[in-house]
Amino acid sequence: MKKINTFRPLAFKSIFINNHFDKEIFKFDVEHFFIHSFRDDKVELRLPLPIHRKTVTDLMFVTKGQSRRQIGLTQYDLQAGDLLLVPNSSISNTELMSEDIEGYYCHFSDDFLGSSIYLKKLLALSEHQRWNHFDGAALERVKTLFTTIYELYRTAHDAEFNQLLIGSYLKVLLAELYHSVRDRNPAVLKKGAKLVEAYQELIRLHYMRDWNVGEYAERLQVTPNHLNKTVKRYLHRSASDVLYEIKIQEAKVLLLQTNDSIAEIALQLGFDDSGYFGKFFKKHTGESPAVYRKRIDFY
Repeated sequence: MKKINTFRPLAFKSIFINNHFDKEIFKFDVEHFFIHSFRDDKVELRLPLPIHRKTVTDLMFVTKGQSRRQIGLTQYDLQAGDLLLVPNSSISNTELMSEDIEGYYCHFSDDFLGSSIYLKKLLALSEHQRWNHFDGAALERVKTLFTTIYELYRTAHDAEFNQLLIGSYLKVLLAELYHSVRDRNPAVLKKGAKLVEAYQELIRLHYMRDWNVGEYAERLQVTPNHLNKTVKRYLHRSASDVLYEIKIQEAKVLLLQTNDSIAEIALQLGFDDSGYFGKFFKKHTGESPAVYRKRIDFY
């Protein structure tokens, strides 16, 4: 096992993309935005990619062939029509891409996109809801949006103007993804869903250091009791359980994918006492961190 490295786009490009590529495909500042076509651009990734964190949010859209990506502990087998959104700071890797793959990969920084209500809504959803399959008219709309963004990127005669246009089309694309998710999950529309979305977004930003549901309730300007009842209504578990699940998920990834000591992992997750971390982990999984790591290593 190795430590999980964090790669900025420029470092990622220099390490994991083979030297035989068309440098003209890299427009603007790759740290803030990049898009390429699997069919038209000569980008050769050194697969499988190791588990890593990235500093940008990315979108992967497959129109032909297949790809396999792992986000956290979940594996996604992407087929034609699938679109996956991966938030920045996620632990991920790409295991394979078929030789006949077509579609697009796109990443963007928070600074490039600016404010986007639909990105916030998508990031507040559970991980599996950010993986969506499109068909029919919706598939054609998504294809058109990706193609338009790609062409604007490739023909960046007026870089500043094109970046503004790309940002606008990207926001429309995120809206399309969110509305598709919403149509498949009607509960997203119901009263109280906005509070749950906001709570999940805050957890994503602060779960490493903030434990108390009351602190999240205070940020959201509601009582802890109201927050808990609302979360239970929509997610069928308590507000505390949602917070703990994310911590446990991150702990499992770190135990599985790094050689950090249990004490180091405890500190990363906001536990000052590794003994308390061990009790917390065992309470929610049924086994200690050491036993979990040994069992997974065995397999």
